[in-house]
Amino acid sequence: LDTMFINSIALVVLFGVFLSSEIFFEASLIMAMLGFISTVAYARFLLRGKVKHAAFSAGGGISYKREGLVSQLSYREENHSFFRPVQGNYANDAVLNNFRAYGSAEVILTRQKDYLVIGITSGYNLNRLTNRLTNHRFSKNIAENNPYLNLRKQLGRYGELVGGFKSTLRLGTMEDMYTGNLLVNYRQVVANAVPLPVSRETSGTMSIYYKKPLQMLFYNINLSWSGTSSNYTPTYVLTDGAATLVSSGRKNYQSFYNASGSVSRYLFDLKTDLRLSGRAQLLKGRNVLNDELVPYSLAKYSVGLSWYIKLVKKLHVSGSVDEGWQTLRNKTQHGASSNTRTGYQNTEKIGLQLKYVPVENIILTPSFTAYSFRRSSGDNRASFFDFSIICRPGWAKGEFQLSGMNIGGRSLYRDGTVLVNSVAYASVPLVRNRVLVRYLFSF
Repeated sequence: LDTMFINSIALVVLFGVFLSSEIFFEASLIMAMLGFISTVAYARFLLRGKVKHAAFSAGGGISYKREGLVSQLSYREENHSFFRPVQGNYANDAVLNNFRAYGSAEVILTRQKDYLVIGITSGYNLNRLTNRLTNHRFSKNIAENNPYLNLRKQLGRYGELVGGFKSTLRLGTMEDMYTGNLLVNYRQVVANAVPLPVSRETSGTMSIYYKKPLQMLFYNINLSWSGTSSNYTPTYVLTDGAATLVSSGRKNYQSFYNASGSVSRYLFDLKTDLRLSGRAQLLKGRNVLNDELVPYSLAKYSVGLSWYIKLVKKLHVSGSVDEGWQTLRNKTQHGASSNTRTGYQNTEKIGLQLKYVPVENIILTPSFTAYSFRRSSGDNRASFFDFSIICRPGWAKGEFQLSGMNIGGRSLYRDGTVLVNSVAYASVPLVRNRVLVRYLFSF
């Protein structure tokens, strides 16, 4: 184990001397620290009998990627069959070359049902962006160190703990790096002010599971966090009905928190399976809209209850009730003045489904779903009724399905979504009274 670490450190240091970069020296110090810690930890756990197996792996390689971007906006005049190019800065002709050298090391410790994985991937990127229209060349070299950790621990006889941590460096693609005007569609233009956007994504998760098969009791708790730091901030400029996205040079940070859990229990006396679940989420970050800094926070909460009841041998009933809340707060700052805006939406959903099996090869499943939206601009309700009949004859290697959707004949479906900067509402036209006949088979 020590020999592999020493050889890996020597290769990393020599590569850093070849590129005249101090970053690789720092990476070698991290590898030296991990090597010493892993050796001591392995020796102590091996003496105590807490580690049954250990494995070490290391690798490396090089890669080369070339991306090209060629585009031109044109239009066709009336009564003419040919296209004319649009005059302006909407022509693109650029090439991005990326050369990457990387190495990785990983240590795995196992004992019965428990395991611990520690690893790191280090690399060095040589990037060169060439604009063929202006003959402008931009070069930037970036070093990356991506550590990660995964673990699993048995908690008693019926529980277990699963966790993880990772930090990854993300480089932009050609569309992110191009410094000119990149036409997305006829109403949106992307103009990047940062030639090479770089983001660091860090996340951690922890989950606890508990199950008692004989009592049919199961529950789990999940906690997660993720953060993204970048050397740019998305800037939205609205002019003449067109949205222009500019990646400005302001540093930005976005964080996301999530907590969820569920518990389920089968009631033998009532022949009922119950499941209660809940979730809480928080997203925080900032954008720039028309030169105004817009910090925002989006909070989401939801609670749900579902059940499955076996009334008789041929009739089963299942249903669910869900309640959700979403709240958006953003604060625009322009000079010394500030303005805080709040938007909210509450969602209620009720679903009911019957499953009736009159004979062995025929299944009838009618279902009813009702929605209710309460938001700052008003309320909205919608309900739908669907059904399906499944026939599985013994002579056929498949099944026949007769499905009916939107039997109630609703012509419009309205929904609301809480976005980063606003609360958006959409009205979607629906097809009334649609009936489908299908035959599904496998071979």
